[in-house]
Amino acid sequence: MRIENSLVSSLRSPLAAERRRMERRILRHGAQDPYEMVAVLLKYYNHSDRRVRDSVRSCLTEIAKSKAGESAILNNIVHPSREVRRAVLSFLGEHVGFHAITYASFYEQTMLLMAMARNKNIPVDDIEALAELSKNTFLDGEIMEAVKDVSACLDFVKHRYRSAEQLRNYVVDILRMAPDLTRIGVFGGAIEEPLRKAIRASRSRTYDETREIIEERMKESSVRNELLRVGRIVKESIKKRPEMQPSDLSGVDVWALSRIHELLDSVTSATLAGKKDDGIELLRAFLEDEFVGFYDENCRERVTAGDPSALFTVYTIGLVCLKLSSGLMPASAEEIYQKYFRHLEEELSIHLVMWPEIVMRIIG
Repeated sequence: MRIENSLVSSLRSPLAAERRRMERRILRHGAQDPYEMVAVLLKYYNHSDRRVRDSVRSCLTEIAKSKAGESAILNNIVHPSREVRRAVLSFLGEHVGFHAITYASFYEQTMLLMAMARNKNIPVDDIEALAELSKNTFLDGEIMEAVKDVSACLDFVKHRYRSAEQLRNYVVDILRMAPDLTRIGVFGGAIEEPLRKAIRASRSRTYDETREIIEERMKESSVRNELLRVGRIVKESIKKRPEMQPSDLSGVDVWALSRIHELLDSVTSATLAGKKDDGIELLRAFLEDEFVGFYDENCRERVTAGDPSALFTVYTIGLVCLKLSSGLMPASAEEIYQKYFRHLEEELSIHLVMWPEIVMRIIG
């Protein structure tokens, strides 16, 4: 509140030092509590004074460099103020791309319809879970997947709303007709039975539309987390791209690398067949089970000690898994490559990186 009270007067000041002092305060508070600070800045995103407008946008851009800051901006998609919502759309369009505007629009509509559905006791908890998961997908850079998921949420909530309305109208029609049916000799039991069935159907109905998508996104999140883990190991332990001859590798490392052949074949086959879920599951199972077990039992201490064979093996497995994931989660794979592998490779993108020589020898 103290920042907001003096924000405009400080940022429109002709003194550059005063403006910089306020910007530092904004960024300091934004690092501590991005959700609160972002909501304030978005109010002044389109301020009439150019100095205020430029400083606000510059601070927002800086805060949004962190995942928490970007998440705070997304949260304001459903802000009560129309101006704040418009500012979110403008910011996402400028910094993420026009697909981000599509996502924000669908998300806002979904939240509105879910609020209306809850007022009529229509169950939407699973749709809300998927919508929240779509935000994580968005923040991980998989924009098109996030758009697809939130679009599905919008369709699901519309369908449930219509189904609930149809059921309610059916019950209302039966009750409206009841007096006339009784007068013409229809027994009360014959009227009550369809009502009982309708009520039972309403109470016992289950919704499974979102389950499959949620499970798929959770698997993708697991793969992403494991690739990040390998990336951190690489960045912390390897300063120069490791090179080794197969004959110089230790026996346990040769065995670990031989497992790459089967993984490469199975994931590539699933990707080419358009079976993304299968490919993700194969990668998840390998990384969470085989790689984690191999690293913890046979490799951790050797990596810490700088053993060349262990470093080469971890690097090669990480790069191969990243290459395989690039056909399934392209944005995530690219981000991890740029952050953890780019300084060791010559290529500008994971999509341009060649398969490691040892992998080609194994295949041969």
